[in-house]
Amino acid sequence: MKLANLKQIHIREFYAKLTRQHLAEKTIKYCHNMIFPALEVAVDSDYIRKNPAKGCQKYITGTKKKRVALTIIEQQSMMDFVKDHPVYKVYYPMIVFAVTTGLRVGELTGLRWKDVEMKNNLIHIRQQLVYKNYGDGCRFHVQELKTDAGYRDIPLTQNARKALLKQKEMDWILGRKTCEAIEGIDDFVFLNTHGKPFPTNAINFVLDGIVRAYNKAERRQAEKEHREPVELPHISAHILRHTACSRLAESGIDAKTLQIIMGHSNVSITLDVYTHLDFSKIQKEMESIEEVIKVV
Repeated sequence: MKLANLKQIHIREFYAKLTRQHLAEKTIKYCHNMIFPALEVAVDSDYIRKNPAKGCQKYITGTKKKRVALTIIEQQSMMDFVKDHPVYKVYYPMIVFAVTTGLRVGELTGLRWKDVEMKNNLIHIRQQLVYKNYGDGCRFHVQELKTDAGYRDIPLTQNARKALLKQKEMDWILGRKTCEAIEGIDDFVFLNTHGKPFPTNAINFVLDGIVRAYNKAERRQAEKEHREPVELPHISAHILRHTACSRLAESGIDAKTLQIIMGHSNVSITLDVYTHLDFSKIQKEMESIEEVIKVV
């Protein structure tokens, strides 16, 4: 089809076709994130008068994959594996910090040392970092948080504090520092080997590598011990956040406090996490109240 003949209805039909092919909603949105900026360039170059993909995102539907938090055992197995791994141990502080704070991935990568108060054991969440193409090529952008609830202060646990100190020590040893400012900011906490923050897909790529390496080693060990391997499931940056939320919920923290820590705009979003608690934890909680609630 000629570019000049492309209409919004064609874009919407394309997304509907992908839905009928049972593609995930997130996958279709990835397609939109490539199509929209490409057509935006066509508008800027006067090939077409307006972008036919504009407004099409709201019509995207598709299957939604249910994200499940790591169990306590899975979380500990992953952390123990990463801590001493010759390749992945450099990511250990960042992963510990993610699991103990529950930050969104953009908040994690956008965290600055300026936002950290070691003296008061506090971090200030004031911006997020995204890596997107807005018609001028893929690059980092510092953005405001989506809702007012996202702007929050989070107390640091001892584990989170230790992770930050370990990250600072590692950066000093490896000589890591921000290579260039991103929209005026140059003191990001978590940097890669090139002195740049991590795009979301880079963190997910690292987590995929960790899972593959762990499962390969686990299968090898299980074969030696003549047992079934206990493998790790798929892990993403969002699953780390969901895991943090679940651990906090399991600890008995009240929903309103948890809502503030997680930066949810509505407490119903926070309450939804209670349906994903580690069953072993639920079982222990029920056993603990057995003596209190006696019916016979």
